[in-house]
Amino acid sequence: LKYSEYAEYMTFMGESALIHKENFKLRPNDFGKDVQFSLKLANLTSAVDYLQAQQVRRMMAKDFTNAFKKVDVMISPTLPAVAPNIGDDTVMINNRKQSLTNNMIRLTSPANLVGLPAISIPCGLSEGLPVGLQIMGPAFKEEVILNAAYAYEKVTPLNGITPSIGKLLIN
Repeated sequence: LKYSEYAEYMTFMGESALIHKENFKLRPNDFGKDVQFSLKLANLTSAVDYLQAQQVRRMMAKDFTNAFKKVDVMISPTLPAVAPNIGDDTVMINNRKQSLTNNMIRLTSPANLVGLPAISIPCGLSEGLPVGLQIMGPAFKEEVILNAAYAYEKVTPLNGITPSIGKLLIN
């Protein structure tokens, strides 16, 4: 798992460079500044980086397959921090300011990278903002995670609790 962010980033960058190549060349201003930056950076991904990422992806898939022989689902937070304000580039994690970009996909990237079904369901509030619970399951077993999510929501309902809207507004 310690290489999953690298593998997902290299995979995402290499594939997004290819997918958006023509449109980005013909209509670069149709993309936001952040996406323009990412796509320019994506073109720097080497074949070696991409192929190493695919090796990591295969090893992770094998490890997850073995893990799911022992457990039905894996549960984790969806994000490592509460939702930031729009435009923020840092988040507080363990009372330290951390890079938003480097941290917000780290808990969801393993499932995305290896193609495992995963669902995020609300499980409460922190600082008035919703907190997500991620449930990951074995490949092609979507019913397992949907049943687990349903069971969780049945025994721990939020009973109408809603996020405070104040922080959700753009500063």
